[in-house]
Amino acid sequence: MTYKETTADYSVSYQTVSSSYNLGEEPIHLASQETIPLEIFSQQASTMQAIARYLVDVRKYTFTNAARLLGRSAKSLWASYHQTTALATATDKDATTDKDATQPSQILIPISIFSSSKAPLEALVLHLRSRGLRNVEIAKLLKLDPKTTWTAAKRGEAKQ
Repeated sequence: MTYKETTADYSVSYQTVSSSYNLGEEPIHLASQETIPLEIFSQQASTMQAIARYLVDVRKYTFTNAARLLGRSAKSLWASYHQTTALATATDKDATTDKDATQPSQILIPISIFSSSKAPLEALVLHLRSRGLRNVEIAKLLKLDPKTTWTAAKRGEAKQ
């Protein structure tokens, strides 16, 4: 399954997500905000690499526009994007048949959270924690070790 196929359909109602994760009445994102599906972060690439690849490949942003949206340098975004090319070819060859990987993402993340001074993973983990998810649940969604999500959360909290 290619990257574009895994990010093709992400239109799931808030009621489905809120009942699965007990998120309450407040929607996860505002309709006017640009969003990114959570599933792209469970790939092998780093958080910034996944964001860069999604914005350029799926949303068809230029590097300059994507960097402006994220509040980052176009050069660093270009570098992150091109680092994923080696990962993409390795991932396509070793495609797994994991049930979770074939389902579309049910949580949409606002792009605006990545424009802060925090590292992308720190911003993502803090956003998910603010929505009521625990570190273990976040780690499962991102396919990371719970210790990694805990560390990212603590570092992000220290920067606030």
